[in-house]
Amino acid sequence: MTHRLLMASLWWGALGGILTGAAPASGVEVERPTPVELRWKVPVAAPLRYTLTATSLPGREALTQLDSTRPGLWGLSPRTREPRPELVLLPREVVMTAELARVDAEDLAARVTLTRVEVSSPEGASSKDARRAKALVPPVAGTVLAHSSLMDLGIITRHLPQEQHNLVALLFELPARPVAVGDTWALSMDLIGEMGFEWHGERERFDQARLTALERDAAGRTVAIIDFTLTIRDAGYYEPLLSRRRFPASDTASYVGRGEFLVEEGRWKRLSGEISIQAKGVVRMDSAYRFVLEPLEPARFLPLAAE
Repeated sequence: MTHRLLMASLWWGALGGILTGAAPASGVEVERPTPVELRWKVPVAAPLRYTLTATSLPGREALTQLDSTRPGLWGLSPRTREPRPELVLLPREVVMTAELARVDAEDLAARVTLTRVEVSSPEGASSKDARRAKALVPPVAGTVLAHSSLMDLGIITRHLPQEQHNLVALLFELPARPVAVGDTWALSMDLIGEMGFEWHGERERFDQARLTALERDAAGRTVAIIDFTLTIRDAGYYEPLLSRRRFPASDTASYVGRGEFLVEEGRWKRLSGEISIQAKGVVRMDSAYRFVLEPLEPARFLPLAAE
């Protein structure tokens, strides 16, 4: 659970509003809006390239604490346990490059590469706990964080580890069918993942993407406004095989975002949102990140190939 929460907290927070609408009067026919097809349009020699910046929200220092001092935790004796909880301070800002390249007539290759990490300083943190935390040792610049293949319709066609799937789905997943204003579809992201075989509890999940509007920008291009909402709640306990005790735990992960997709050009104009994770129990965390995806200026770089 610790690893999944640490990785998931790097990408995204707050709960979205509940979408409501008035039902039509009985017997009155309502004309359905004309659906549009949202699909990636990537020329062979001109991959799409974006910059993705995730920044920790003020007052949410992304502090995670593993309580390794509880009696009987994981069945270990007191001598083998650390003398106090382990505190980790996650990065303040993460910058990535996201690329989408044409492989053949219907297939694309996506890659997300780490560009820069700004690590939080425990000494400069605002809370006493944060000042005695360890700064996370980040991966080096140039590290490939996710690599996948997908269809023009934004359907991921490669099995990925959960953290990589979340990142690719967040940036590149589109509805698999034409959609009209007001239509909704499901998200495949899971910000927390499986809790493990020692976990006993219940999960609540709400996820929805919604085509909110079709607009014209200043250049006359059709812009599809898409709102995203995802909330996951877990509540239960861990019961290690070598321990006679149960350890209560809970978590809440949420994502709310808005994308502006250029329909004729088949690419994002802008995508932004917030992701937050709160956890109590064995792992304690309260982190929130705001992210923005924006296109880079056209540049020459090597095309990607699907593995």
